[in-house]
Amino acid sequence: MIDINVIRAQFADIHAEAVKFAEDNKEKEVPAEEQAKQEARFSQMDKLQKQLNDAEKLLAYKFSKNEVQVSEKKPDQIAFEKSENIEPKQFDFDNEDDRKSFGKALGRWATDGAMPAEFSTLTTATSSSAYLPKQVTGGSTIVAGNSIREGMAAVGATPVSLGSTADWNEIVILPAAGSDLTEGNDSGGENNSDGSAAFSKINLKCYGEKSGQIWISNMESRAVNINLLDRTVPALQGAKELRLETKVLSAMAADGGITRVTQTTGDVYADLSALNNSLPKAFDRQKFIVLNSEYYADAVAFRGADGHPVLITDPQNQTLVRFNGTPVIKTDALSGEGSNNIVGLLISCVGFRLRDEDPVEVIRYPNDPAHTGDTGLDLVAYHSHGYLPQSVAKLEFES
Repeated sequence: MIDINVIRAQFADIHAEAVKFAEDNKEKEVPAEEQAKQEARFSQMDKLQKQLNDAEKLLAYKFSKNEVQVSEKKPDQIAFEKSENIEPKQFDFDNEDDRKSFGKALGRWATDGAMPAEFSTLTTATSSSAYLPKQVTGGSTIVAGNSIREGMAAVGATPVSLGSTADWNEIVILPAAGSDLTEGNDSGGENNSDGSAAFSKINLKCYGEKSGQIWISNMESRAVNINLLDRTVPALQGAKELRLETKVLSAMAADGGITRVTQTTGDVYADLSALNNSLPKAFDRQKFIVLNSEYYADAVAFRGADGHPVLITDPQNQTLVRFNGTPVIKTDALSGEGSNNIVGLLISCVGFRLRDEDPVEVIRYPNDPAHTGDTGLDLVAYHSHGYLPQSVAKLEFES
């Protein structure tokens, strides 16, 4: 296998000797023997240049056939990447555009050693500014999950759907204790006790939520060999979900009809215990706790008198913690630890509903006069939420 680096180094050394000889003897009569040595240098450089040209053709051919062999890293390169916390990205050989773009860059590198930064990484020989090819990928989308959906999934609850965006009221019957039967009572009043069943409803009228527009330069989207617009859609979906989470939790925090309020005392265990046990018996199941990220951090760090943690990791789901069996979810949608701020909510899915309706629409804005040369994207979906006040309790922060 031809070592291009060795050939390039030999070429550079011979070239430097030839330049020095020419500068030193530009005004001198050069002996035939010395001139022959100079001619030999030119001849050697021609041979090395031909080898580099052949290497370029070989690499380009192998790449077009998807036969490029990635060389193993040397120990000093591994040590450098580890010290710099560099993790090489994976190149997508199944993507034809990736192969073509990388193939062109690789061919140029074989000729003159120049490699675009997007396809290269510095070697340990930083003084020489040498570049080596690296593997590349199309990128990833990082977005936080919807805390409400996480909590519902943890207790086995799922969103509801009607199959359309029509108005929907779910009737809820809450039975109360009946009365004793009194024989021989002609009036029947005692046997027709009012309030033996109370009727309520959960209103699930749809509303639209969107991600918010994002504008992508057409020039930039064509500069990379991936479909940047399609890769953006998961981020738009995540943005819409965060908006939905904020809307639902903020409405609950501000709802004066939710009368079950636990005030913090500085004892995290006592506070969470009071919150966790504040719902009526009928709603004291299928419940989860949502905590502001600041108070969540306090709860994770809190230890009992014997050193045990307040929040215990679920043995079947290492990303989930529980308080006395109740799932606890972190959110950024609730206010921080300030006086009278709601930093936590206890939600029972017995009386809470989240509604999802299709379709999810991605709207493109290709010719907006205010964004010449850009393509806009926006994602729209239809949802609804509703709850009975008895199914939710608040945790209010007291400084």
